[in-house]
Amino acid sequence: MEPIEVPRLDLGKLALRAVEHRARPEVAQGHLASAKAESSESTGRASLNAWKAAYLRHRLTLYDQLLDGLPGRTRSSERAEAVTPLRRRIYATIAAVYPAQAQECARQLHEQGLGPLDPLDPLGPLPG
Repeated sequence: MEPIEVPRLDLGKLALRAVEHRARPEVAQGHLASAKAESSESTGRASLNAWKAAYLRHRLTLYDQLLDGLPGRTRSSERAEAVTPLRRRIYATIAAVYPAQAQECARQLHEQGLGPLDPLDPLGPLPG
């Protein structure tokens, strides 16, 4: 099994990238003012942590694209079966690289109905 490569950023840069990532759709829709308002220091820590986890997961969508190339993964039910362990592994890897994001990764897994975050999961992060 190939290791999942999570971008390793200093925490300030991760926060900046997460805010920029969160603002992109709003800026594209012409809501620059609200994007700037949300990116201010008044942004709640919980929101910022959610944005960080979402940014990192989005950076790893390449792994989702790999599922599209697997033989026999044409039916949506089969793809869904492959997505669950992949997403669990992605979130476990993010939590291993950014321990402060572990609680948010667990929350997002639960919210998506993918089960609990288990850093000891055999599909979790590989040593390295």
